[in-house]
Amino acid sequence: MKQRKWLACSGLAFDDKEDMEILHKYALKGWIFREYRYGFYILHKEEPQNLVFGYDIKKLKKEEEEEYKEIFRSFGWEEIKCDSRNIHFFVSKEGAIPIHTDQQIEVSQFRSGFYLGFILLSLGFIFLAGIIFYKNNHMDFYKVGRNLNDFLYHLVGSISSKERIASILGSISGGLIGSGGMMCLGCGARLLKKRVHIILTFRHCLKQLLLGITCLFIVMIVKSINPSWVIVATLFRLIACVYIPFGVVGVLTRYPYFRDKME
Repeated sequence: MKQRKWLACSGLAFDDKEDMEILHKYALKGWIFREYRYGFYILHKEEPQNLVFGYDIKKLKKEEEEEYKEIFRSFGWEEIKCDSRNIHFFVSKEGAIPIHTDQQIEVSQFRSGFYLGFILLSLGFIFLAGIIFYKNNHMDFYKVGRNLNDFLYHLVGSISSKERIASILGSISGGLIGSGGMMCLGCGARLLKKRVHIILTFRHCLKQLLLGITCLFIVMIVKSINPSWVIVATLFRLIACVYIPFGVVGVLTRYPYFRDKME
């Protein structure tokens, strides 16, 4: 029988309360959250227990770690093994004093995440500017639409040696802008004492994937009808480039929740 489950973290800035509640439900079924690695909760098969989970975000010096853990232990919280030095997960019996009772303390934890997201977002736009410069050798915005269309064609379709550098820059740019933008959105909202809740279920991710694939078929139809419809083809290729990777990752990471009927 399987003794461990790997569940993807939904993003603490967005769905932290929902994730902790799902982990509580798993514990009632005998799957206990014992490790956190590479953005995944690792659950171990044990006897069913009524456990609650929480987390704290704090960068610690090595000499501060033991005192930090002792403070939580005194309130009934035991630390869970985690590969991050900034994020700390804890487990306790139901009814324990909440880890955070002061909203301002909870909010301040996301400041570093917002700054990191802003840096990633800025780097993404720098790479994007590099693509435009590489394709044009000067900032000729009249050609940007056609060049973006050509770039997306090579990104989705076959990549020739001539376009390889632009495609690599595009992949890096997309990843940085996407991850940095999400971090800024989620952490920025928490700094304003609000929370952006994103509905990310297996069914939603599957719909995004199917939408991206549909857009690719539309591009093929548009090209066969009228190859001069560059703007239309560019728009649908751009949608495909966003939704297909998002859908694939989402389907793979959310399937365990769907399988276990936790969504």
